[in-house]
Amino acid sequence: MNKKRDSLDTRTKIYIFLESLVPPIMLDLCLDSIITIKYFFKMIFFKTKKINLKNRSSKNAFLFATGPSIKDFKFDLAKNNDCFSVSNFYLHDFGRTNHIKGHFFAPYHKPLIKSEYIRWLQDSDRKLNKDTVIYLGENTKKLVEENKIFENREIVYLSLEKGLVFGEISDSRPILKPYSGPLMILPILIMMGYKKIFLCGCDHTVLKDYKKNVTNFYESAEELRSNATSNERWNSGILHHIDNMKKIILQYRRYKLLANRRSIEIYNLSNDSWIDEFPNMNNQEKDF
Repeated sequence: MNKKRDSLDTRTKIYIFLESLVPPIMLDLCLDSIITIKYFFKMIFFKTKKINLKNRSSKNAFLFATGPSIKDFKFDLAKNNDCFSVSNFYLHDFGRTNHIKGHFFAPYHKPLIKSEYIRWLQDSDRKLNKDTVIYLGENTKKLVEENKIFENREIVYLSLEKGLVFGEISDSRPILKPYSGPLMILPILIMMGYKKIFLCGCDHTVLKDYKKNVTNFYESAEELRSNATSNERWNSGILHHIDNMKKIILQYRRYKLLANRRSIEIYNLSNDSWIDEFPNMNNQEKDF
């Protein structure tokens, strides 16, 4: 039991404690209220920064994650659209091209090993296209600057919180701290105003691999973070990972609501995904 608790960081433990006190139906409202108050104090005593949202060069956007369904994706469908990726997608040949306008990295967290996380960022810096913009959480800024990573790239730092200011997103407000990498990209694409957003490789089928190496489009030997897809990844126990899957789905649901308010359509192009919040489309050109 101690091993499971030690695999969680302090903020996560505080959140779990708060979650145990608040009825589930009230949790989002409670967190949004706390973050809204925090945001207004920040506005009063500190200068808030706007997210540097890029100009769109296409009306639609493709979001690439690392699920095994990427092996079957027809990349010609994405070549005339703005593309964004996350995590180890830079290991894919398409992920190293100038088609990728922005690449996102979730913040360092336990049970990852910090030295391996740093080497991972350094490796991506060498392999990503030189024009690809890097998106990171604000808390990653010190680590990046101390280790001189992404020095010759444009970096956009995002404020990540457990709730939303007044339940909404904007370029001057935080987005939700993501329970999975694609959920760091999705609100940015919604704010950028794409008409359609296509989710690619957002399989979220990791529970199939419980207590084994997590299956992705790449080989396990290519993974530079030993606890990301194996080893101590599972130390927090099955209930924690089931709960995490539920929270992933609920975050997608919140962003779906925000996209609907803006008349933005989101489609899931994975041929094997546990995310059924969005219509699924085959990777056939006639469907686009």
